[in-house]
Amino acid sequence: DAIVMVPWTLYEMYGEKSFLSDNYEAMKKFLSAREARVSDGLVGDGWEFGDWLAMDLEPLIDSPIGRTDVKYIVNAFYAASLDIVANVAAILEKPDEARNYRARREKLIEDMRAEYFTPSGRLAIDTVTAQVLALQFHIVDEKFRAKLAFDLSENVKKHHYLVSTGFVGTAYLLFTLADNGYFETARRLLLNNGCPGWLYEVDMGATTVWERWNSLTFDKHPNPDEMNSYNHYAFGAAAEFVYRRIAGIDSAAPGFEKIVIAPVPTKGMPSVRAEYDSVKGKIISGYESKGN
Repeated sequence: DAIVMVPWTLYEMYGEKSFLSDNYEAMKKFLSAREARVSDGLVGDGWEFGDWLAMDLEPLIDSPIGRTDVKYIVNAFYAASLDIVANVAAILEKPDEARNYRARREKLIEDMRAEYFTPSGRLAIDTVTAQVLALQFHIVDEKFRAKLAFDLSENVKKHHYLVSTGFVGTAYLLFTLADNGYFETARRLLLNNGCPGWLYEVDMGATTVWERWNSLTFDKHPNPDEMNSYNHYAFGAAAEFVYRRIAGIDSAAPGFEKIVIAPVPTKGMPSVRAEYDSVKGKIISGYESKGN
């Protein structure tokens, strides 16, 4: 999905349409390859990374992929990619192709709801990552959104505000909580010192983000399961949440033609200052609290 998501993100950050036009045919080829694997409405066969290095498996299962159904993840991202390519087609003034991709996405969402949701709106997969993707990519029916957001917050609480998501779920986790009415849950998750969690790594002396949540064990030994990169981006994606939702620097149009400044004073973070060198110039935002 990177062939779709990376050019789209570059367009959002820089406002330059060439990122879209240069990669549009490659995006379409990727979606065609996904389409070729569709059976009974959903992308089926083939090996995938799943929610890589999630820590939500049952103790007796030894796998780095996590507990979230891999087929569900693949189809959730396929839906997200269809949505992006429909938007790209519209920007590139290809209305027929935009309508085609929107129709394909709507059919996929319909099939996903039939497969993964009960008639009352309950998601059949109870992992945090599954709930996050259903909300973030608008897979859940809107009439059940509030219910699922509540279930997500309760799921995080049930896990003692520790991060159980892997590479797939973590990037969207804090945003999904905060943007659906559960900023306090996101805050407690972000500032939790336990493992798995970001501040556990800080307390262990880390100055970079690790590949695994437990790349160093409590006794400060490397994780015996190996794959212990100590400078790995995926879980560091949470820093975007600090910039966009706590410091409150956000874009309201591609290339920061319009911006939003909306810092959120956050318990446990008495002062925050953030700078972002956007394509339109430096944006600075923050807050400081004194007394109450």
